[in-house]
Amino acid sequence: MLKFIHLNQNRSLVQNLLHNHLLNQSHNQVLHQSHNQVLNQSHNQVLNQNHLQNQNQNLVLNLDQNYFKGPIDPLWFWGIPNVEILRLSGNRLKCAVPKRCWHYLPKLTALYLAQTMLKGGVPKSVADAKELEVLDLSENDELDGEVPTSLLELRRLVDFRLVGCHRMTDTNGVLDRLRERDVEVVAWGAGVPPPKVKTKPPPPPDEEEEGEE
Repeated sequence: MLKFIHLNQNRSLVQNLLHNHLLNQSHNQVLHQSHNQVLNQSHNQVLNQNHLQNQNQNLVLNLDQNYFKGPIDPLWFWGIPNVEILRLSGNRLKCAVPKRCWHYLPKLTALYLAQTMLKGGVPKSVADAKELEVLDLSENDELDGEVPTSLLELRRLVDFRLVGCHRMTDTNGVLDRLRERDVEVVAWGAGVPPPKVKTKPPPPPDEEEEGEE
């Protein structure tokens, strides 16, 4: 029973290996295909969604640092419904965060999109991935617009990262409201106000003792 496939640091060799139907194994659980140099290829070209669509168990899919180009095809998400952890950090997507796809990932608990050259705003539909616990959008300095209030609908969210997204704003106080729920929010360098610091009122002045001269 094949449960783990590690194809990291294989450069372009990984494309030939994947086309040999390794992913047709019904019990694959982890595919680690990071740090390969598949230049000018899209994520959809390198991983044929048909290989993953029939998986019977939840998947961990690590595609970090592969130089993938965008845009992200929403139908690609439709083809990987059993993905639980999806890592795409360090790729050259250079596109907007897709809007109509997050409901295709009902089991997704962690999404890593740091340093992927994303552009535009963060769509409110990202909250359609109801099980999301970790969302990392760090170091995408062309992301802009408001932090969506729909993130408050993610009741399982415990970690939200927005480091270096200096064009984003949070006029609705979403980040503070997440912090009030004990969500770990890391947003230094983002164009959002710092967290509110609760300060205690100063103690009352000491009352003068009676009879004091």
